[in-house]
Amino acid sequence: MSIQANTRLFDDSVLKVEDGLGGWIEAPEAESASGFGTPSKEIPTVSAASTMGDESRPGLPDGGEGTYIFFSNWDSDFQQQMSRLYKGDLKGDEVEFKIQLSEGTKDVGTFTAWVKNMGFTAEKDDVYKFTLKLRLTSRVDWASS
Repeated sequence: MSIQANTRLFDDSVLKVEDGLGGWIEAPEAESASGFGTPSKEIPTVSAASTMGDESRPGLPDGGEGTYIFFSNWDSDFQQQMSRLYKGDLKGDEVEFKIQLSEGTKDVGTFTAWVKNMGFTAEKDDVYKFTLKLRLTSRVDWASS
């Protein structure tokens, strides 16, 4: 019996990005993640003969988006690489990411993406948080490690 449904994303799980030299840069511990779905675009098919007000059919799959929130640490190689991908020499480059989960039958997800946005937030008596938005250009491909 699989325990896949009980997988907890951040307990000993790791997000990595390719470094462009054949290696991987590991992300700092994430506070949260969201997105990473692969929605299908809808194509409206409404015509004068349609009996329903909203008819559509599935279109080409869209890679979707993903958002990670980390505790900010500019000494992190990962955050520096994300900055280069967002506004530096690598701006707009599509790179490969890998998510290694701590448990489960399919525990490694790989996908390509580019950095759509990044920013910082903080509140009084709070730590700085680094928000990273990725625009996925492929589906997340899950496999066993």
